[in-house]
Order: sequence, then C-alpha cells, then structure tokens
Amino acid sequence: MNGGSGFLRTAMEPDAIERQLERDLRAVPYIVGVNGHMGSRFTSDPQAMRTLLGARASAGSSFSTARPVPSR
Repeated sequence: MNGGSGFLRTAMEPDAIERQLERDLRAVPYIVGVNGHMGSRFTSDPQAMRTLLGARASAGSSFSTARPVPSR
C-alpha cells in the first residue's frame, strides 16, 4: 500500500516513526490530534503504537482510529 510520503509503516524503526510524525505535524498548522484511518496493521503493532502514542503524549495531543482493531 502506498500511503504517500507521510505514511507511517510498522517496518519503520522507532526513531524514523518519530521523525516522520514530526514532519507530518509541522505540515498541518494548529493540529490537535492524529487519526489512524488506513486500517489496523499499524494500530495492532505494539511497538509502533508505543512509539506513536509516546510522541503524541509528549506533544499533548490525542490519537483516534476510525476502524476497530480486530482482536487476535
């Protein structure tokens, strides 16, 4: 799946996720949160979500997902 240049992928190292997220957030002025809307692969990956949520918590914003994550 090609999500574009700002797409976060589970194969990314934690520091790469943080750098990409920072670039993405700088591109959207006045952002207050992020949304997972491309499916559940990223949201079902514990390492990726720890990285994402840790970065978002330090910035004081929220995360939501538009699609439920299936239980395994």
